This record gives sequence, structure tokens and C-alpha cells, in this order.
Amino acid sequence: MRCCASAWCWRFLPLPSCCSSRTRRITAFFSLLLDQHGFSRGAIGQFWALGVVAEIGVFALAHRLLMRFSLRDILMASLLLAALRWLMIGLGAGKLWVLLIAQCLHAATFGSFHSAGVELVRRHFGHGHQGQGQALYSAVSFGAGGALGALLSGFAWELSPMLAFMLAAAAALLGWWLVRVAVHGALVDNPGFGDGELAPGQAAAR
Repeated sequence: MRCCASAWCWRFLPLPSCCSSRTRRITAFFSLLLDQHGFSRGAIGQFWALGVVAEIGVFALAHRLLMRFSLRDILMASLLLAALRWLMIGLGAGKLWVLLIAQCLHAATFGSFHSAGVELVRRHFGHGHQGQGQALYSAVSFGAGGALGALLSGFAWELSPMLAFMLAAAAALLGWWLVRVAVHGALVDNPGFGDGELAPGQAAAR
């Protein structure tokens, strides 16, 4: 039985708190930044809608991604794309084409990272502890990480909007490095579901 006190578990759990949630919370300032660059409320809403559509698209394809790529690869790719997104927004917020591409990258900053994170927790905690594992993941990521991210983003925004997005990019790169050096093993290095179970599609085929 795997328990939440294992060293492996605690190497992963700080990632969403320190990195992904930190960068996601900067999206709270996205509307303010666009307003400063003269975009209308309608246009800002459309940018948000585009990000949601991209996120839904990744969730729809999450099963295939998990079967083809390892969780470690998905996490690392998501964090690199997150860094690129924040750099694009921070440096090119006045350019329509830059914002369109950046909002499509929301598929990585939330969609693919969250899908991999939830699946990783599912694999690690086993059948008897799924509720505890997902609750812990949510508390660390959206609770503690969200509060810390909002606080740090607010301080950075007061100094410079561009600085806030640059720091978000740096946090994502830090997350990429942490995954590279600390998150490894059979549960994350191999594509598929990693616990001997058949995926829903495979079960139906049999």
C-alpha cells in the first residue's frame, strides 16, 4: 500500500503549489493587462473563451495523451509551454496574434498539466486511498498554491505588470527543472496507465 508520507509523493506534491498554481494565478491579472493595452471587454472575454476551448480540447484528448506519452514528458512539456505563454503575454500583450497563440497554450498551462497531475496521484495512492490523494492534491495545488501565487503575483504586479509575467515564466521553468531532477520512476516514466489496469477503450475492445 502506498501512503502519502512516502518521499516520492512529497517530491511531486510541491510542484503544483510552487510552480503551476503560481503561474496559473497570474491569469487573474490577464484581463487587467489587456485593458491597459486598450482591448474592449468583449475582446477580453473572447480571449478567455479561446483559452477555455483549448483547455477542453486537451481534456478530450487526455486519454490518448496518457497512453502515448509518459507523465513525466507531459509535465515537462506543459511547464515549458507555460513559460513560453507567460513570456509571450508579458512581452507581446499588445499584439493580437501573440495573444491568440498564448491563449491556445492554456491547453498546457492548465489542461495537460492538471490531467497528468491527477493521473499521477491516482497511480500513486492506489484504489484504497483515491479520495485522500485527490483531496491532498487539490489542497496543495488550488488551496495553498493558489493563495501563495495570488499573493506573489499581486506584489509583482504593483512593481511592474511585465515583471509579474516574467516571474510566472521563471516559476514554470523552475517547475520544469524540478520535474526533470526529482520526478522519475516506473509510475511516471512509462506511457499508459502504469498500474496494470486496462484503459477504458482497451477494456471495451476485449
